Amino acid sequence: MVTNALGTGLLLFCAFGGLPATGAVLTYSDVLPPATTNWTGTFTLPKFDAATFGTLNGVVLTLNGEATSNIFLESLDASPATIQASSGTQIVASTPLGPIMALAVNPVTFNASAFDGVNDFGGTSGRSFIGLDAHVLQSLGSTAPADLAMFTGLGSFIVNVTFTGQSMSSGAGNLLAFFQTMGGGRLSVAYDFDSGRQGGEVPEPASTLLVGCGLLLLGLRLKAR
Repeated sequence: MVTNALGTGLLLFCAFGGLPATGAVLTYSDVLPPATTNWTGTFTLPKFDAATFGTLNGVVLTLNGEATSNIFLESLDASPATIQASSGTQIVASTPLGPIMALAVNPVTFNASAFDGVNDFGGTSGRSFIGLDAHVLQSLGSTAPADLAMFTGLGSFIVNVTFTGQSMSSGAGNLLAFFQTMGGGRLSVAYDFDSGRQGGEVPEPASTLLVGCGLLLLGLRLKAR
């Protein structure tokens, strides 16, 4: 997917998280849907075509990691206990700028009675947590010429990523715990560039995020009047 927008003021702040604006912004993204951990995948993203778009000034990589979980707990203790557990995914993307690491975690807590006599992850001593979903964002950027050279040219660059499940439970000396964990994510690259066009025009429409930031800016101006 490719999206473009003017890279001025608030708009570039929304896309680059504060990287100084010098022209326009071009973004691409690739998605790996959640799958059962542990697994390894590959993101494939286009390089910046300087012959088409102009001079590259900066690049930002953003990882949006996701962990979906089901957690099943049953206390077998003879007395009440407060049960805590978590299930998540450690995500490591090996990018040209270095590794981006993110941990998406789904934590849960419940007060269990003394064991109710049935191992069903329910009743008063058990609990089932279904469809938990956690997201985490991590970014890495650069304006160094040597780094920009790795992203400039025709074709694509490859980013290998690992999704490793992590789980824990505590609170009862006798505890049944069962976890189902999936990990996935989206990797985006944003290119800040000088297009050389009048007013910083770029060939395609703005992304939803940048349009939203533009509307926010317009609202602030109208309010100021």
